[in-house]
Amino acid sequence: MGALALSPYMSPQFAVSGAQLSWRPFLWAAVAALAGFFAITLVVYASVFSIANPLTLVRLVIHNLTPAQLQQLQDYTGLGYFGWLGNLLMGNFGVSAYGVSLNSSIPSWTSATLELVLPSLVFGAIVGLFLGVLSTRMHGYFLRLLTLALLAMPAFWVGAMLIRGFPLQLGSLPSCCMASPYPPYWWGSQLGDRLAHLVLPSTTMWLASFAIFSAISGHEARRFRELQLAGALKATLRKLVAVAGPVLALLLSVSMAVETVFAWPGLGYEAVRATMLMDVTTLSGIWATLGLVGLVAIIVSTLAYLFIRPSGEQVKPPKSWRKVWHSAKGKAAAAFVVITLILVLWGALLAPYPAGSFACLYQKCVNLPPFTNAAHPLGTEPSGVDVFSETLHGLANDLGMVALISVVALFLGSLLALVSVRSRVFGFLVRGALYAAIAIQVPLALGWFDRVSVVRIAENLQASETILLIGVLGALLVSIVAKRGSEESGMVEILKKAVPMTFFVGGASMLLLENISFLGFSSPNTASIGLLLQDGFVDIQSWWVGFFPGLFGAFAVFSLFFLSDTFS
Repeated sequence: MGALALSPYMSPQFAVSGAQLSWRPFLWAAVAALAGFFAITLVVYASVFSIANPLTLVRLVIHNLTPAQLQQLQDYTGLGYFGWLGNLLMGNFGVSAYGVSLNSSIPSWTSATLELVLPSLVFGAIVGLFLGVLSTRMHGYFLRLLTLALLAMPAFWVGAMLIRGFPLQLGSLPSCCMASPYPPYWWGSQLGDRLAHLVLPSTTMWLASFAIFSAISGHEARRFRELQLAGALKATLRKLVAVAGPVLALLLSVSMAVETVFAWPGLGYEAVRATMLMDVTTLSGIWATLGLVGLVAIIVSTLAYLFIRPSGEQVKPPKSWRKVWHSAKGKAAAAFVVITLILVLWGALLAPYPAGSFACLYQKCVNLPPFTNAAHPLGTEPSGVDVFSETLHGLANDLGMVALISVVALFLGSLLALVSVRSRVFGFLVRGALYAAIAIQVPLALGWFDRVSVVRIAENLQASETILLIGVLGALLVSIVAKRGSEESGMVEILKKAVPMTFFVGGASMLLLENISFLGFSSPNTASIGLLLQDGFVDIQSWWVGFFPGLFGAFAVFSLFFLSDTFS
């Protein structure tokens, strides 16, 4: 999901600088902040307290609540929107379903999450800026491909691989938690112990942040090749300021899976836990906090950009299809996409074993390592499932959903862009809706809706609903990209800009689907890459169970990102 920030077109449309700074952008920012605040809190309240009776949801999962706990929950959940909002503004988050006060817990969890996210944001921006600019000035395309490859890897999968490498194989770093509960401490002291526990999760978050900022920097720096290095760095830095807020909001989404992998006691870890336990008061406080932190970051970065944006900024149109096809990069990207399609067809039609087949339980070939049995080239799970076949099935299912999401994003996004060209106010509303969707933490929203659907109607969130929700989010991004520089354009010109961005949205959507499945917010009866990665994380000794599905998934996402990048 963090990859959605790759678009370099997520900055404000106000061209202001220095002494010419107008009060109007600040008025618009104030209006957007107020609207975003009410939008986020309304969505959180309606989602948590209005979809179903919150007390019923809690009692479906937690069966031993005392009368006092039930009364506390009833008092808090019966306040109504404005009563709940008033308590939220005063820092009164209520009590959890277990009777624990959240007034000190949520600030503590927020501090733990920001301890991971903020350093990753800063160091990722610094390193990403330099490498992104340098990649445009060096012969060859290696650094750019490396950036796209990192961007295509799910952060939680990278974290799981780091756990396999350092704590399990080398024993050199702790694999979970924020600190050791008792001596002996890592690195000889409590401070050293805290730093040791921070290394792996912060490295995982930094790699995600670096990939995003490096991709944005490389894209922007292509417009400043004629400048000296210092000038190009300065010009590219302006764009990074504009996207820093959305990137922070997206890193908060990424942190949910990363904190779950490392059992890091932050907002993300506790949000997933509260969702699974149907702890409505804890979830509402965490969700609102995540959304408002993301909103503040977006507004601050937008206002900061108003001071440094040059007037008369030019928008570079995408390359034509003919030019892309005749380029070496275009042919290489097409080859990657063709290989991905072959894997999808193989999974849908020719996979050696059916999805979810436990044949090896009866054939005595469970938990086979890879490359030791010709019938199971990538090994088998301890449950007897063939890793190769299940990976192909998961890839086919995920990319089938990605194709439908991309169609929704392309056509709805093009229509929104066409209307935005003719109405600046409508374009502002579209941009605001995108920022609000980023701040509201879409993975958490989809996870909660899925969890509620399971306990209410005994089936998971329907695939059509997931496709529609993610497709609308992608359409907002596509519309903003297609609109830029298209003040007098018709649908044909808009589509020329929308199609390349749709490839990128497809790759980002697959990352989001993997994230949701890994956290357990999808049907366990449908093969998916995220579920395979979850199996691999649970059975962390059998490294191949999670490694190869992650590799295949990253290859598919990389193919879409690479194809989108060839148009820039």
